Amino acid sequence: MRNCYDGIVDEVIYVGSVTKYRVRLHQSLDLTVRAALKPATKGDRLRLSWGPDDALLLHAAVEETKSSVREANRLKSRTRI
Repeated sequence: MRNCYDGIVDEVIYVGSVTKYRVRLHQSLDLTVRAALKPATKGDRLRLSWGPDDALLLHAAVEETKSSVREANRLKSRTRI
C-alpha cells in the first residue's frame, strides 16, 4: 500500500462513540485519525496505512477558506457607510 507510515500517538480524543488519534509522523507532520483501531494511548507507536480514496487533505480547504474570508472582509469594508 502506497500510504504507509510509522507514527507516535500524541493525543487521544474521545468524541462520543468515536475515538480520534493525533499521530505524529515526523517533526512537522501530524495526522488526525478517526478509525476503529485497537485502543491506543499517548506515546504508542503505530503503523498507519490507507487507500488513496480514504484520505482528506485539508490544507487546500483551509487556504480556500482563508481566501474566502479575506474576500468577504474586503467586500464588507467597501459597503460600510
